Amino acid sequence: MQHTLSRPRVRIRADDPSLTAFGGLLLSGELVQRLGLLRRLDGAIDAVRAFKQRRRGCSAGELLLALAEMILTGGQLLRRLTRRQCAAAIAALAQAGNAFDADHGLDPGQPISLDLDATATEVFGAQKEGAAFTYEGQRSCLTQVCTWSERGRVLAAELLRGRAAPTRTAVALVRQALATLPAGHGPVSLRADSADYVLDLLHCCRRRGVRFAISAP
Repeated sequence: MQHTLSRPRVRIRADDPSLTAFGGLLLSGELVQRLGLLRRLDGAIDAVRAFKQRRRGCSAGELLLALAEMILTGGQLLRRLTRRQCAAAIAALAQAGNAFDADHGLDPGQPISLDLDATATEVFGAQKEGAAFTYEGQRSCLTQVCTWSERGRVLAAELLRGRAAPTRTAVALVRQALATLPAGHGPVSLRADSADYVLDLLHCCRRRGVRFAISAP
């Protein structure tokens, strides 16, 4: 005797008004809270220059976190922070990363590889501030970052004009990155391509005891 099993009728719907497409932001919000990131960002940015003159509105840290969440959900906006305040915020993020590592027992004494790199980001619209045509014919801005390779963490960053030479800011970026490394860190090595080949950077690495591999033009 043959039995035929009937298929269950399953209907998948999203008709619950409490559902949201951005529920994943709860995870990043919890991480921000546990790292004390708002306090770190406010302290770092206000140490450069007081961000708020009035009691109303967002603090610098609240604005940055709101911007980060907006970028995660597809939005774009960043105007009120100065370049020095942005650099201070990036340093505060790196310090928060160090605190996260310490809380999770990661050894700060392991060797560190720093990657210095510049990437052209194509933009659209003639009014984009700082944008310029590259030799490839693309209207772009130039993003230069120094990252901790093993941790996948940005330690210093700079947004340059499209035709700017990365060598102008290479030394400052490496100094900023080194200043954010945790106490008791291991030996540091720097990797960069020929776009960052400049004698001042080589001298900086030697003075700081940083090994380096930098392509020569």
